[in-house]
Amino acid sequence: MTKSQRRKYIYQASVQIIANFSILTISFLINMIASKKISPNDYGEYRYIVNYSLLIPGLINFGYSHSVGRLAAIRGEPEQGQISGYSLKISLTLSLGYVFLSMFVLSMLKLLGNLSLSWKVIFFTPYIIITTVNLFFRAVLVGQNKIFSLSLVDLVPQLVFLIIIAIQIYIFDFSSTFTLLIPYVITHSFTVLYRVYRNKPSRVTIKESFSFLKDENRRFGIKVYFGSLFGVAIGQLAGLIIGGIVGMQEYGFFTFAFSFVVPFQMLASTLGTVLYRSNVTRKKLGFKLFGFVIASNSLAYLLFSVLIGVLFERIFSIDYIESLPYMRILAIYGICLGIGDFINRFLGAKGYGKTLMLGAVFAGLSMLLGTAILVPIFQIMGLVFSYIISGLTYLFCMLVGYYKYVLNHEWSEAK
Repeated sequence: MTKSQRRKYIYQASVQIIANFSILTISFLINMIASKKISPNDYGEYRYIVNYSLLIPGLINFGYSHSVGRLAAIRGEPEQGQISGYSLKISLTLSLGYVFLSMFVLSMLKLLGNLSLSWKVIFFTPYIIITTVNLFFRAVLVGQNKIFSLSLVDLVPQLVFLIIIAIQIYIFDFSSTFTLLIPYVITHSFTVLYRVYRNKPSRVTIKESFSFLKDENRRFGIKVYFGSLFGVAIGQLAGLIIGGIVGMQEYGFFTFAFSFVVPFQMLASTLGTVLYRSNVTRKKLGFKLFGFVIASNSLAYLLFSVLIGVLFERIFSIDYIESLPYMRILAIYGICLGIGDFINRFLGAKGYGKTLMLGAVFAGLSMLLGTAILVPIFQIMGLVFSYIISGLTYLFCMLVGYYKYVLNHEWSEAK
């Protein structure tokens, strides 16, 4: 690695770390403000709708988001506008089809009295178009190694969201589900639309888009997609289903605690994102990188475990105290995901789609098994422990996949 490359990676890592730290701070402030005025039931309903909107793109992208991300990483600058065009066309096609179909079916079931789902979920279903486009263009930004742009896409809507809800709650004394939901949708929508405009997607047809990505998706994207169905979708879907069973208040406690998973996941996955493009040519991850990742995560968890118990009642409303045990446990899940994602980014850059798929499948199956056994006995706490089992399984699979890659690489060099 040359000095200029080293400086570039240090700069990108610094930008990503600062942005992530800012996002974490903002998220922390949002939760603090929300817990003071918004009831656990309304918070649970808000998170239910947002999580539903974030889950669906992972189910309907069929691997194409992974494919455009990889193509953006390996193709030259002249083709980037075309790749962005394919991303926009495919994401709109898939999301519009789902939105029209799901709104019709859910509305009919609701009117016939066969569905207990809130009308708010159906009303906000079109937001899935935005979250699907965002999924695709985030993958493109990662592939293009545009770390600064990626950081802004995450940071700006959260900052504006914080300002708006602070005004609503402290000046106008609003305190309902819509107090959080409407500004969340608006701020994130404008950010995604601006990012699409900045990427300058080329004009392409739907047929041309699917045809261009067909080979890459069959070779790489679809494998990662099937894996993600098990690794991500099962956990999220289980949370939504159980939330509908135990009620929005209990779901509110769980999702309030689950918001602390992301900070721990970011600690290691951020480094993997920064190194993604360089991983295409990197021979292997070094011991120093692994040591730094493990040490930083261990220290962060130790500090969190001590401080959260002391400061919880001073920072958040006592109404949310039931989420405290979930926080400590789910932080471990975040660490497992983060370190696993760090390795995942390396294997993904090498085109090891099958390895990523198998890791996600095993993680999903362990989640499914844990949920089936533990949730009927312990309900929400059973779901929490199911996440831990799934996270450990995912991390183990990524480590095994990396070990196999190293063995194959060393064997190839020996030849």
